[in-house]
Amino acid sequence: MARKKNVLNDKSRESSCAATSTTVTYKIPLKEEQTFLGHFLEYSLVNGELVIKFATKKPDELPAFRIEHFEEPQQLIFN
Repeated sequence: MARKKNVLNDKSRESSCAATSTTVTYKIPLKEEQTFLGHFLEYSLVNGELVIKFATKKPDELPAFRIEHFEEPQQLIFN
């Protein structure tokens, strides 16, 4: 399968990370991609980088956030 073209690659984005003894939290500001962001697909570690994949949504769909990767209920906290 051919790889899709990268339509957004923002290297100047400021992000932050905080860690406690039980959690690690990454905060990444959303920009133009917010209009494309659909539901969570998967995450992976590639060469020391955390890669998080979300499906893209159609322009006429309302924003959706579903976690399909986990069987047990998960707690989500938005700051």
